[in-house]
Amino acid sequence: MPRDTPHRARLVALCGGALILALIGGPRANAAEALNFPPSDFDILSADSGQLIGHGHYTVDQTASTLTMHGENHYLNGEYDIEEDKLTIADDRPLPMLNRFRHDFFNADGSPSLTSRVDLETGLGVCGKAVRGKLELISEELKIPEDTYAGASVLLPIQHLIGQDDHSKTLKIHVFNCAPTPKLIAVDVTAQRRPQTWVSYPGELEKIDLEANFGFWTLVIQPFIPKLAAWFDPSQDMLLVGAQLQRHYKGAKIILVRKREVSISKAPTVAGAPPP
Repeated sequence: MPRDTPHRARLVALCGGALILALIGGPRANAAEALNFPPSDFDILSADSGQLIGHGHYTVDQTASTLTMHGENHYLNGEYDIEEDKLTIADDRPLPMLNRFRHDFFNADGSPSLTSRVDLETGLGVCGKAVRGKLELISEELKIPEDTYAGASVLLPIQHLIGQDDHSKTLKIHVFNCAPTPKLIAVDVTAQRRPQTWVSYPGELEKIDLEANFGFWTLVIQPFIPKLAAWFDPSQDMLLVGAQLQRHYKGAKIILVRKREVSISKAPTVAGAPPP
């Protein structure tokens, strides 16, 4: 087995989590339109206990030539993380290109815990972990292909994949992440759809399981990769309503559930009783 295989397995686990977390809106005519959605809110549950442990909020700001994706997850124990992805929209490309990515994690007291950054213009990837209250950064110059994404920006090629009529197609991209040092890897992702119900969200949904494909090494690496899945609602134009992923490298496994708008209807009155 290649020496970097364990690192590749860990990276795919993280990237898969990012893929799912990124799928905030359903497919539209093109990627830029797909990301033109209102703010999205999620409850964050523990994958082990099913208990509520936090809340997530995601937005996209779009101009004629740029996209800025912003996400925040706040946990009930006080921990939180903030992500920002900046992309460029070009007429001669079917998908926006990632320019810069940054994802910072914080402890309950506001001190930094982890950081992950990449600049595609300079090729510099940076990963950091707090040691005795101070981030220790590891930087590495990478040769970054144009089809590279990170964090929530992985939404773009994934939405393109799930919008295809041929569900057997394989997504081929490069993904940056910290596992735990800067890594860039070519990843094949296959979406497997099947209608089903889900206890966390009503209606008949489509579940997509994300699997990394390393060819001959897949069976060897598979046990190291956490289960990654996403649920979409066909009745809402394939809107993402939930996801199961890993928070970060060696982090807790979590489940995201889209918050639903509650419609308040007037309760029927009892005969002879005054209305409330």
